[in-house]
Amino acid sequence: MLSILIPNYNQNVTKLVQQLNEQLKINGFVAEIIVGDDGSDRPVYEINRHIGQLEDVRLIRMENQVGRAIIRNILAKEAQYNYLLFIDSDALVDSLDYLKNYQIFLGDFEVVAGGVMYQDFAPENPKQLLRWKYGRKKEEKSAEKRKTDPYSSFSTFNFLISKKTFQSVQFDENIKEYGHEDTLFGYELLKRSIPIVHIDNPLLHTGLDENDVFLEKTRISLKNLNNIFVEMNFSKTFRNQVSLLRTYYFIKKFKLLVIAKLKFKLFRSFLENNLTGKSPSVWLFQLYKLGYYCSIADND
Repeated sequence: MLSILIPNYNQNVTKLVQQLNEQLKINGFVAEIIVGDDGSDRPVYEINRHIGQLEDVRLIRMENQVGRAIIRNILAKEAQYNYLLFIDSDALVDSLDYLKNYQIFLGDFEVVAGGVMYQDFAPENPKQLLRWKYGRKKEEKSAEKRKTDPYSSFSTFNFLISKKTFQSVQFDENIKEYGHEDTLFGYELLKRSIPIVHIDNPLLHTGLDENDVFLEKTRISLKNLNNIFVEMNFSKTFRNQVSLLRTYYFIKKFKLLVIAKLKFKLFRSFLENNLTGKSPSVWLFQLYKLGYYCSIADND
């Protein structure tokens, strides 16, 4: 028995819910779908409101935005079944066997990660190229590849977890800003020695931000990462799970931090022009993230 939980903010989730609902009916699953609307703008909420009329579908609404961590915890409390399938709202189902592929793990495993995929062709809007390129190159990984570093590869975009396990971990409600909730959640699983099974059961990520929006979200997420790291008192275990932190400490160890900060200051405009332009480079984006983190880090 399965509770499918979809936290949502300002996304039209009609098609996603319909896809899932159809698979439930075809396969005769005992399941429910709960969409948690986190204070979406009224026009978006009105578009989604009718999904609550579908069989085994509920829509709950927060009048004010509570944040990505809290809305997920609320959804888990609302769930009536023993397994929780978390799905981000900017996803679509690409396989008719999507729910079947998870069903075989019910009752035997604590956490199962399905993965993410992106469309094969570039988006029509060239301003979305950076997000698409980055997703294809860095996020779209086979289960075999994710298994080599199971906790660092964990994503909350599409994963199954037993309710009992979730209650022992939960999302940290102190995280109010965007970014790295999945990094922290994966780390908490590691600390508790909870195994993650990685499988090839991806959802299609459709939420492609425009380049400038994605860049701003990246800056926010890096600030959030730094705040998390400071709150953890610069945990070495956590550091080792985050490649950017490992690289930062490599730079710091060899006393190159001042040079890294200076170069980022000098080349920041050039990097941002590339990343918001017509032919953004993922390699330059990685440099930008590292340089920006070096400029804001408070890791003594």
